[in-house]
Amino acid sequence: MFAHARPARPGDYCVLLAADSDLPRLHARLAQLQRRCGGHRAEPVHLTCQRFVAPPEALEEFLSLFRPITLACARIIVEANSLVKWQAPGRRDRSLRWGITLTPALRAFAAMSEQVLVAAGGAPLYTSGWLPSLVTALEGIEDISFDPNQLTTDTFPYELFEARRVLVTRIAGAGEYVVEHELVLGS
Repeated sequence: MFAHARPARPGDYCVLLAADSDLPRLHARLAQLQRRCGGHRAEPVHLTCQRFVAPPEALEEFLSLFRPITLACARIIVEANSLVKWQAPGRRDRSLRWGITLTPALRAFAAMSEQVLVAAGGAPLYTSGWLPSLVTALEGIEDISFDPNQLTTDTFPYELFEARRVLVTRIAGAGEYVVEHELVLGS
């Protein structure tokens, strides 16, 4: 179920909890899935916690308020609990995603980012309290007739990644994102 004000548009911003690029276990899982399904890897692997609109001054205010909070925040474990085939409604985009466990830490981080965004004058595009529960593994999959339960020998749940980075990105176009700011999560 989607819980957002409208579909994504160029110019929207996103707050992402991102995996580091040097995680051997995560990359081994991605390689195994890619061999079985095709497509290309989502880079970086991330959880989108919020999508929003903000004029430049509100974005700067958000970042000035958000930066010290992210530094004080503990790193967050993102835990996979399933694999899910996904096809965007009304589109040909096909992907394989991990279902994730919405832990108290994830919910608290999403709520905090929403509160700071509103205080700074930005406008959240996700319904208050809602958090996406899927992390994209592979995109551009031609054939999704496979059974996602047969793709891996891993036993769910498992740690997908420990989020150490917070990325603020801007949607530039369909499937195109620009990292505007990178913040450190925890110390």
